[in-house]
Formats: sequence, C-alpha cells, structure tokens
Amino acid sequence: MINVPIQGRLCSVLISIVAALWSAPPADGHFATFQPPAAARPKSDNIGTIEKEMAAHPLDSFAIARREAEKMGGDRTAIKRLFATAARLQEAKLALLTESQLDDLVQAYATTLGDPKSAEAVQRKWLRVREKALGPADGPGRLKLAQLYHQWLSDRDSAARLCQEAFRVVPDFTAADRMLRDELRYEKSAMGWRPKEETTLERGLDRVKTGMTSAEVLKLIGKPARVSRQVLYRRYREQWFYNDPPGVWIDFDCFKGQDARVIAVHEKRAEER
Repeated sequence: MINVPIQGRLCSVLISIVAALWSAPPADGHFATFQPPAAARPKSDNIGTIEKEMAAHPLDSFAIARREAEKMGGDRTAIKRLFATAARLQEAKLALLTESQLDDLVQAYATTLGDPKSAEAVQRKWLRVREKALGPADGPGRLKLAQLYHQWLSDRDSAARLCQEAFRVVPDFTAADRMLRDELRYEKSAMGWRPKEETTLERGLDRVKTGMTSAEVLKLIGKPARVSRQVLYRRYREQWFYNDPPGVWIDFDCFKGQDARVIAVHEKRAEER
C-alpha cells in the first residue's frame, strides 16, 4: 500500500508535467485555435451560410429552404427562419415570379409562417404588377388576370373590370362574355355591363356544401319547386329542383333515423338551360 506522503508527491509530479506540456509552445511557434466539427457548430452559423446562398439565388430560395429543412430534423424555429428569409427575398423580386413561384410564396406565408393576411396581400400585389405590365391590346392577358382575381381573392369587381377591358380590346371575346355572365353573374344592358340582381337561390347557392343537412339548405336558399324521392333499403335519396334560375338541383342522402344530407349540387350553365 502506498502511504499518504508518497501519494502527495506523485500528484505534485503529475501536475507539474501537465502544466509544462500545456505551456510549451508548438514546434512551429503558433498555437492552434480549436474548431468544433461542422456538425457541432452552432445552428445559427449553418443557417447564416444557407441564407447567403439564398440571397445569391433569390428565385430559388424556396427550393433551397426545402432542401435544408429536410436535414433539420423537425427544428421548427430554424425551418421557420429559413422560409421567412425565402419569403422576404422572393417578395423583393415579385415582378419576376412565375405563377408557380408565387404559389410557393403564398403557401409559405399561409401554411409555414401562419400568416394568411400576408398571403392574400402578396397575391393582390402580384396581380397589380402583372396588370401594369399588360400591353394595350392584350385581351387574353386581361381575362387570365380576371380569372385569378376571382379564383384567388373572390374579387368580383376587379374580375368584372378586367373582363370588360378585355371586351373593349377584343369586342367578340366570347370567353370574357361567358365569364361575366356565368361566373360573375353580370348582365348586359343599354347602360353596359352591370351586376345582375340575384335571387335568394343565387346568393346562397355557392354556400351550399356537401354534408349540409336539409334544414341548413332550406335556411340558405329556401324551399325547392319540386322534390323527387327514391326509397332504398334503410335509406332514401332525394332531389330538390329549383326554377329561379332553372337548371339547379341538389341531391340528398338520408339513412334511417338521421338527417338528410347534401351529397351533390348541380347547376347548368346558362347556355345549357
């Protein structure tokens, strides 16, 4: 057994050796700075490098963000930062974005960043930029923007204005005529195009959705002009027909002991009536 004084001397010797090795300069006279391996470096350093790549290629920034997000193992904070940077870079290049690239930007705002107001704002801004870039005789271009205003923003007024501009450029533009009458519910009078006075059915029909009960449908669009029923095993099917406007009917399915529910809504176009 080693006695206590000897143990103390051994510890002193070991401490002296370690101190000497630590203080001795390297052979080349330079002390190396410790660098952690890439995987151990702070995430902020890695994200900063990725953001520099995105800034150098702004139109590809969402592709870069998606590529790197796959490597982040569900780190929501880091992923959100990357997509916020991509959104900022692409919005700065809005005039250069294709419709597909704009869709990436809108989805990033609405879904990843949880900001639907910014998603709608960037759509409206992109449409205004595109409208300013239209040539004076570009009727089809105006119709395309009218469709997007209606589809994306449910902006009936802007869509109708662009359709009427398309008409002034191309007087026999049947596609613009069809959109004004059938989709935007406008009618032409001696004073020009104006919104059609809608019936209760027309105002409420767009809100009738699959799965609604018959009571909910009655509240929205009123009683049908005619009802037909087909009795099946432990259930029945009903069709409600409306005449104002004509060509509208709704299919219901009802199981025994349950409310009848909408399974389909049908509406003929004006030219089919």
